[in-house]
Amino acid sequence: MGCLLVFFTASLRSLALKLGSFSYRDLWMHLLGRLGETADCLTSLFLFMSCAIMLAGSGTVMQDVFSLPLPLGMLPCMFLSFLSCRGGGRGLMGINYALVPIKMLIITGVSLYLLHTTGPPAEPLELNPRGLVSPCWGINALLYVAYNLLFAAVILSTLPPCYGGPKGAAMGAGLMAILAHLLVEVLKSHPEVLSEPLPLLALVGKRAPYLYPVYALALWLAMTTTAAANLYGLVTRLQSLFPFSPEGWALLLLLFIYPLACLGFTSLIVWVYPLFGYIGIFLLILLLWGLLDMVF
Repeated sequence: MGCLLVFFTASLRSLALKLGSFSYRDLWMHLLGRLGETADCLTSLFLFMSCAIMLAGSGTVMQDVFSLPLPLGMLPCMFLSFLSCRGGGRGLMGINYALVPIKMLIITGVSLYLLHTTGPPAEPLELNPRGLVSPCWGINALLYVAYNLLFAAVILSTLPPCYGGPKGAAMGAGLMAILAHLLVEVLKSHPEVLSEPLPLLALVGKRAPYLYPVYALALWLAMTTTAAANLYGLVTRLQSLFPFSPEGWALLLLLFIYPLACLGFTSLIVWVYPLFGYIGIFLLILLLWGLLDMVF
C-alpha cells in the first residue's frame, strides 16, 4: 500500500507541473474529461468534511489535555488554518516547514519508545466497527491510501512549481507510509485501546504518562497541519470561481465548517472518513485509467 501511495503521489505531482495546474479541477478535467466535473465536486466536498474532522480532532485533544470545551478547543487550529491561506501558498508552506518536522520527530520517537518497552503483539480483540468502518483490515488499508491520495492530489495540484517536484512528493509519501506502518505496529501490541476516540493518545497516557503532553502536542500539530492544507485547497478552488480574497474565503468557510465540527470527532470519523475513502477508491480507479491512457 505504501508503494501505491508513493507511485501515485509522484505521478500526480509530475502531471500537475506538466499541466501548470492552479487547482485540483485542472488536474481532474485533464485526466477524466467530462467525469472531471464530478470528481471536482466530490473533492471539494471531501475537503470541507475533512477540515471539519481535523478541527473536531484538534478540539478533542485540547479537551483531553486542558479540559477545554470542544467549541473553544478548536479555535487555535482554526486560527492557524486561516493563516495558512495567506500569500498564495507561502502561509501553508510556512506552517508546514515549522510544524511538520516537530510532529514527525515526536510521533516517531514516542512510537519507537512504546515498541521498545512493550512485548510481542497481543492477541487481537473482537472489535465491532462503527459507522462505515470495515471489519476487514485490507479494505481499511485501501481506504487509508485512497483518502490520503485524494488529499495529496489537492495539495500537489495547487502548490506552485517552486515548492518541489515528483521526487519530493514521493519522499513525503514514503515517510508517511513508514510512519503509518510504525503506528500500526504499536497498536498491534495494544488492541485494547482501539475503541478509544484517539487510541494512540490513550495508549501513551497509560504506558508513558510523562510523554502524554508531548504526544498530545504532536497529534494536535498533525491535525492542525491537515486542516490547514484542506482549507487552503478549498480556498484555492473557490478563488478560481469567484475573485474574492483568500482571507475572505477562509473566514467564510470556517464559519460554515465550525458548526459541523462541533458534532464531535468520533461521530464524524466513523462515518465521513470511510465514506470519502470509498469515494477516493473510485477516484483512484479513474486516476489510474487517466494515467494509463496518457502513457499508452
